[in-house]
Amino acid sequence: MAEERFASVCSVQEFILEQENKNTAQKSERDITLPERFLKMKDEDRKIEDISAAELNEYISQFNISVRTKDDTEYEPTSL
Repeated sequence: MAEERFASVCSVQEFILEQENKNTAQKSERDITLPERFLKMKDEDRKIEDISAAELNEYISQFNISVRTKDDTEYEPTSL
């Protein structure tokens, strides 16, 4: 009887993916693509999560200073 009160959930990751807004997922994908391209330009082939915090901090600082919009203007500081 207790089992009837709970829906079956295959995995936490699957549950999260089902609940995530598609627009949010697309924006998140776009948001990570640009920093990944920057890291490739710096000849960094490791995944972001595999880079130490100190190294990643340096890369993020360089990224924030150098990134530009598609029309070559600076981003608003609060938008990064």
